[in-house]
Amino acid sequence: MRTWIEIRQERHTLGNDDRDDWSYGSALWSPTTNKAGSKIYELMKEPIVGDRVLHFYETGGVRYYHAYSKIIESNKISYEVPTDPGSWSWAKEFYRIGIDEFKLIKNPIDINHFTEIHDTPLRQEILEDGPENYPFQIKRYKDPKWKKDSQVTLKQGKYLQECTNKLFTLLQECSEIEASNQNVNKSGSQSEYAEGKRKERETYFFARNPKLIREAKRIHGYKCQACGFEFKDKYGDFGKDYIECHHENVLSERPEEEWSNEVKTSIDDIKVLCSNCHRMVHHKRPALSFNELLDLLEMKID
Repeated sequence: MRTWIEIRQERHTLGNDDRDDWSYGSALWSPTTNKAGSKIYELMKEPIVGDRVLHFYETGGVRYYHAYSKIIESNKISYEVPTDPGSWSWAKEFYRIGIDEFKLIKNPIDINHFTEIHDTPLRQEILEDGPENYPFQIKRYKDPKWKKDSQVTLKQGKYLQECTNKLFTLLQECSEIEASNQNVNKSGSQSEYAEGKRKERETYFFARNPKLIREAKRIHGYKCQACGFEFKDKYGDFGKDYIECHHENVLSERPEEEWSNEVKTSIDDIKVLCSNCHRMVHHKRPALSFNELLDLLEMKID
């Protein structure tokens, strides 16, 4: 079984009348070519009966992982024009795939939020696996007005894309977390989840750069550079030689391919912090700088 992703926009009505068997949740469909005659929708020929479909739907200007369904009818060419073809009203020939068991996600996942908290594994899959027809891309920015030099974004202009097993797992994981937190303050649960992903990113970075973490601990020791806490003083031998490392240059704002390049990472970018100080640094977004953390501690002492 393969998994497909329909990328549909609310403003492209595309037969949204629920009495229409071409409507959202009833079928996947597109012209056989674009207006210029290019065969950009050929992927529509590949889904078969039994395949799974995930629906990315834009409403109110926000794109969500919104619903899922199952293919019950393989692609056919149709000369029937949908009731409301929207921006495809010029077309006379269409691909149409029948779907059923359409179910809305109880807690739809904001795709922008999803790409932010899963930045690391999405970049890895794009750069290392290079899957065909992947729905996401790494968008790079050269203009200095952008705070990030790159970010993972949804590809524009694509109607149907393929979902890899890795991507499906991430989407399901995010859905389950949202569902389990449905009675919890949403911003709070998202903050906790983003914090977990931050830890995952830093762990991944240091795992690929063991020399940096060894050098940071050799230079700075095992005492928190912010508050002076040392684990062995509190926990004895059990806490000896333990400290957390923090990367001052926020990893989520750097291209993943740079993370293993030690030349671009100064030892001055690595701070050793106790768990409390490390958590406080990431208590807001963007993260506090080391100097801002020191200022907070100084204010507390005063």
